[in-house]
Amino acid sequence: MRVPLPRRLGPPGAPNLTPLIDVVLMIVIFFLVATVFRVGPGLALDLPKSTTAANVSLTELRIVVASPTEIWFGKVQTNLEGLSGLVTKAIEGKDLKKLRVVVEGGKDTTYQLVVTVLDILRRNKIEGVNLLTKLTHTTR
Repeated sequence: MRVPLPRRLGPPGAPNLTPLIDVVLMIVIFFLVATVFRVGPGLALDLPKSTTAANVSLTELRIVVASPTEIWFGKVQTNLEGLSGLVTKAIEGKDLKKLRVVVEGGKDTTYQLVVTVLDILRRNKIEGVNLLTKLTHTTR
C-alpha cells in the first residue's frame, strides 16, 4: 500500500531576515563607534613642524588662515577685512586675561598673513594666542 505524499510545487518559504538585520545593525554601530570626527573646518592644511609644541587645554577661539580671502573664525568663513569685526563681537564681555586663541595656518601660508592676523588680535587686546603646529620628535 502506497501512502500519497503531498507535493511541493510552490516556492519555498521566505528566508529569515532577522539574523541579517542584526548583523547589519552591528556593522553600523561598529563604524559609528570607530569613526573619528574632526572638529575644525574642512580645510586640508599641512601644518609646520615644531620641536617645542605643546597641547592647548582650553581653546575658546580658533582661527584658520588659508589665504587673505579665506579665513575661518570658528565655523564662519570670512576674509582679512571681516576678521576684526568678528573678533570684536566674539570677545564682548569675556575676560581677556583668560581668553585663549589658536591660530592655525598651513606651512604654505605666508608669514605676513599670519602676522597680520596676530596684529588684529593684538588690536583687540588679546594676548593669549597659540600657533598650531605639528610636533616632531627630536633625538638628543
